[in-house]
Amino acid sequence: VVNDRIGINTSAPGVALDVTGTARITNDLIVQGNLDVEGQTSIIDTVNLEVEDPVLLLGRNNSGTDIDLGIMMNRGGQGNNAVFYWNEGDDTFRMVTSTSGSDATAIADTAFAPLEVGKITVDSEIIIEDNEIRTSTSNANLVLSGNSSGSVVIEGLKFPTSDGTTGQALTTDGSGNLSFADVSGGDVSGHQVELGDFSDSSTQDGALLTGLGSTTTVTDAVDALNEALLNVNNNTFVRSVDFVSDVTSGGLNLSVTLTITVEGNANRYTIQWGDGSTDTASSDSTPSHTYTDNANSPYNVTVTAFNNARVEEGSAGSEASLTKNNFITAFTADPVAQWEFYAASSGGSEITKADTGS
Repeated sequence: VVNDRIGINTSAPGVALDVTGTARITNDLIVQGNLDVEGQTSIIDTVNLEVEDPVLLLGRNNSGTDIDLGIMMNRGGQGNNAVFYWNEGDDTFRMVTSTSGSDATAIADTAFAPLEVGKITVDSEIIIEDNEIRTSTSNANLVLSGNSSGSVVIEGLKFPTSDGTTGQALTTDGSGNLSFADVSGGDVSGHQVELGDFSDSSTQDGALLTGLGSTTTVTDAVDALNEALLNVNNNTFVRSVDFVSDVTSGGLNLSVTLTITVEGNANRYTIQWGDGSTDTASSDSTPSHTYTDNANSPYNVTVTAFNNARVEEGSAGSEASLTKNNFITAFTADPVAQWEFYAASSGGSEITKADTGS
C-alpha cells in the first residue's frame, strides 16, 4: 500500500487498485463508473450479453481512414462467417458471407446473403411486401428501367384475372397508356399484312409472296415469308413460270415443244400434258410431247418449275406453277389424198386444167 493505493505485483501503484498480471473475479463485478479496457482483443465469454446503451459505437477512435465497420458472426463448421457491415469504399451496407477474420479492416465478400423480412420500405417511397411492389405515395408511378442499354425482363408475366376478358389484347393509345380492347375478326388476316413490293407494300403483283388470301393468318404469312427468304438466301427462289408452244393445234400424232421461262432459279420442271401423261422433275426447259389421242381435246397444260435444292417441297418461294386451259387442240388425222386420173378408152381430149368453178 503506497499513498492509500493498493498495488498487487507492483510496488508503485498508480491508481487506487493497480494489478500487474492476470486478475480473476469469481463472482459479480460491479463497475459504477466508466469501464476503460485497453488492449488488442476483448473476449466476453458469456451466454448472453445485455447492453443498456441505446447506441453502440463502432470505430470510436476512427480517424477517417478507409476501414469497414460491422458485426461478424462466427458460424463454426457451417461455413464462412456471416457479416453485416458498412462498406466504406462503396458507402453501402452489406450482408455477406466472408472468409475475413475479426481483425480485418476491409471485408472480403464471398457471397451476398439472402434477407428474409416481412416488409421493406425503400427511401420512404417503394414498399416491398407480400409478393407485391408498390409506391407508398398515392397515385404515384412505379418505374422499372434497365441501366443504360439494358432491358427490363419480366418472366412469367400474368395480368390479374379481373383485367380484360378472353380474346382481348393490350392496345396503346400512342401516348404510353395501355388498355385491354376487343380484337375484331379473330386472327389478323393476310390482306392486312404488308409483305411485298417496297413501293406499295402489296401482296399482289410485284410482291415477294403472292397468294396470301383473306384467311391467311399472320403466323402463316410470317412462316411463308421466312421460307421464301431462306430460298432467296440459298438461291433456290422461284417466283413465277411461263411457257409457249411451237404449235398449239394439229392432227393426231401432233408433236409439240414447249419453251419454259421462269423468274427465279429453277432447274427442274414437271409438265402435265393434259392427256394423262406427266413428265416429272425434268431438267429440260424445252420438253416435247406427242398427242396420239384426241378424246379429251382441247387439253389443259400445267407446268411447275422448282429448284431441286429448295428448302423443302412446297415451301413458300420454292416453286411456281402455271396452267393454260384449252392450250393444245388435237384433231383427227390429217387427210391424205389417194386418187388417180384415168384416160377414157376412146375419144375425148387431154386434161390440162382443173375446173375451179370460176
